[in-house]
Amino acid sequence: MTDHLLAGRTVVIAGAGRGIGLAIGAGFIAAGATVVAVNRSPVPDIGFAHALQVDLGEPDAARVVVDALGERGLVPDVLINNAALSDKRPLDDVTEEQWARIMHVNLRSPHLLSRALVPLMERGGSIINISSIRALRGFAGDSVYQASKGGLETLTKALAVELAPRGIRVNAIAPGAIRTDFNSAALADESYRAIALAAIPLGRFGEVGDVVGAALYLAGDLAGFVTGSTLVVDGGQSIRG
Repeated sequence: MTDHLLAGRTVVIAGAGRGIGLAIGAGFIAAGATVVAVNRSPVPDIGFAHALQVDLGEPDAARVVVDALGERGLVPDVLINNAALSDKRPLDDVTEEQWARIMHVNLRSPHLLSRALVPLMERGGSIINISSIRALRGFAGDSVYQASKGGLETLTKALAVELAPRGIRVNAIAPGAIRTDFNSAALADESYRAIALAAIPLGRFGEVGDVVGAALYLAGDLAGFVTGSTLVVDGGQSIRG
């Protein structure tokens, strides 16, 4: 049903090397989009039109992406800010270096990439920020990551208002417990898995395809009147009392 849904669109995905970002890339390619992958390490060859090896923690990363698009004659229609770092530590163990690095990649780089690519979005477009239900609920031992995602939620709303006159919609997706290679070890633990499942009303873990579907919706014309929203993909976990 998604064939040709994004035909003719150019999509830039930051953090496309694995997990959710890689799955979104595959889904958008299947939907007919020209997909440019941006990632710190090499990405698997799944049909990306271009793969840019860029460390989004570096201050000139956004300029590198813009220059690469210009060299290839590409006009972006969709930007997906998926790159993120996580380093769970209790408050007493948080360092200035950890705070700076996580905030730069998780919050500042989406701001910088948006600022750099928006002038190129001549046809309007869509920006999708990959947030987390950790921006919506409190979890112990993860304050820096949660703060960065909370900031990303606010950035989403601010840019949605600011960029609306340009025909650019800005939304976020907040995944919950999605089964990826990042959490495969934790989910292999039977006791942890049972506790985690008990917190999800739908009674299962999410799959990357669940997030892909949300991204396809927000990127395309079906969401043409949707901006400033966060689409929560968590099986009901964040609303459970």
